[in-house]
Amino acid sequence: MNIPNLPTDNLYKFIAIFGLIVFVFSHYIINDNFKTSARMNMELDSKIDILEKELDSINKIESDISIFTNIREIMNGNDIENDSLKQITIDISEQAIEDKAKIMLSRVNRNNQLLDEIERTQKLIKINTLSRFDFNFFNVVSVVSIFVIFYGFHRWYWKHQYYIDLETKYKGETFLELVKEAEVIKKQKEKESKVEDNEPEV
Repeated sequence: MNIPNLPTDNLYKFIAIFGLIVFVFSHYIINDNFKTSARMNMELDSKIDILEKELDSINKIESDISIFTNIREIMNGNDIENDSLKQITIDISEQAIEDKAKIMLSRVNRNNQLLDEIERTQKLIKINTLSRFDFNFFNVVSVVSIFVIFYGFHRWYWKHQYYIDLETKYKGETFLELVKEAEVIKKQKEKESKVEDNEPEV
């Protein structure tokens, strides 16, 4: 890949293009930072939503466990004539409590992972987001680069390019005048040759 040479033929042109490069770079940094921060904030919001749903699910499981625990305690505390029915009810309640406890444990582990992910994302947002000082710095650099671009191109045109344009215009106009003169001379010669051809021979 061939990289074009910098315009070292004129200082003002170099200054203008340097200002343009700085302007583009500073805007790229700011825009890229905004996009990255927005993407990370969306990821963070999504994880927080999932965590809230998981917490609601855990609360429901806790409520179910509390219900089955109450049923088991009631069955243990009451004298029911049908011992087999009492035992079946207690066994079902204990099995339900055990199953719900396993589900809740897996959900708690999942929530712990989500909390770790949220914490990591928050740290990444803090690291990748420009500080107020950095943001103001790049904005100032961007504004200054606009003045540098204007100064460089203005001085380059009026100190250098303007005179090149005048010289080119003068050469072009001179060439056109020479062409017109050549055409006039050519026409005169054609007329003279026609007159000579039309003269009778003596």
